[in-house]
Amino acid sequence: MGGWDWDGGTDDPTSVREAENALRQMRWLVEVIRHAVTNPPAFRLTLETLGELNRLAVDGLVAKPGRLRDRDLEIQGSRHEPPPWQEVPTLVAEMLADLGTKSLAIDAAAYVLWRINWIHPFEDGNGRTARAAA
Repeated sequence: MGGWDWDGGTDDPTSVREAENALRQMRWLVEVIRHAVTNPPAFRLTLETLGELNRLAVDGLVAKPGRLRDRDLEIQGSRHEPPPWQEVPTLVAEMLADLGTKSLAIDAAAYVLWRINWIHPFEDGNGRTARAAA
């Protein structure tokens, strides 16, 4: 059985790497939040920030961590079919622009969580990236 758990119940190298990456991602995100709170104007989510959140989540687990996917994907066990990879840069840019229309942080967080998971812009780690970005 793959994947890591919060109790550290496995020493599978992939699971260990995923857990280490989660901690690195969380530490980096805390610094981003700290900087945004202490240095107005308000934080704006960028493609570079999304890429770094993804890189931290999947570093050492995929060939191109933090880079937008360059192939079509199929999500196992889901009826959702992510858009073709050629549309991903435009869809991500539109999502980032749409964030400016959200007046409440909770609306922006919900939108980013849904939209990143719908677009599936990265090879892997989209859920981890979406949760961190939200």
